[in-house]
Amino acid sequence: MHWGFYLIYFGLGSAIGCFSGLLGVGGGLIVVPILNWIFKSLPYASPYHMHLAIATSLAVMIFTSMSATYFQARRKAVLWKVFALMAIGMIIGAIIGPIISDRFSSRALEIIFGSLELLIALFLFFYKSKKPGDTSTKTWPSHAFLLILTGFIASFIGSMLGIGGGVVIVPALVFLGYTTQNAVGTSAAALILTAVIGTASQLLFSYRIEIPYSIGFIYIPATICLAIGSLIFAPLGVKFAHKLPDGYLKKIFIFVLMTFGIIMLT
Repeated sequence: MHWGFYLIYFGLGSAIGCFSGLLGVGGGLIVVPILNWIFKSLPYASPYHMHLAIATSLAVMIFTSMSATYFQARRKAVLWKVFALMAIGMIIGAIIGPIISDRFSSRALEIIFGSLELLIALFLFFYKSKKPGDTSTKTWPSHAFLLILTGFIASFIGSMLGIGGGVVIVPALVFLGYTTQNAVGTSAAALILTAVIGTASQLLFSYRIEIPYSIGFIYIPATICLAIGSLIFAPLGVKFAHKLPDGYLKKIFIFVLMTFGIIMLT
């Protein structure tokens, strides 16, 4: 493999590290579309380009999310009780997601991926969030149920599409009245669970498929370079996340969703 690819993977890892720390989305929003485009150019990877992008993204996300969570926790942005409730649904969702993705073609997964990003971006654009920090709705049993349901949906979609589920968790927590900073921090922690279980599931269902430089659908050269870059630059994203006003984080999140949603659909 040409050395230029290693530089591309490292640069991409640096970018996703920043975005993971900044937005709590695990970097899959960027990684999956770009890896999908790269893998299309590799003859031995072309038939499974989207599947490779998804599984590799999940593997990298383990390292990215751990780094982002560590620095978010130091700033007390992770709501561990919220995470615990979401984890109940996330464990189930992370197991089912890869089983479903294996039944779709690469193009079908591209369309699902892009459509989901655009739908969430439109929701965030038109939705007027509750007053940050409002705890009036957090005492009802229904709130706990919504957190468990959020965990399941986020983990199912995230492990199915290689995006970790942050695109669901962050908007959902904002909708439930949490600040964007707390939503981002808690999402980063939640993505560790999704990434670990999702990666294990991907390996379980693809380990028999023989593709050069890969274990199942996990492409090793990309995984290593992306992980190194993301671990180095995740703290930078966390630093920016706590300096920017709440409204700016939301605007950045919408812009990223719309940009890569359109890319995946075209």
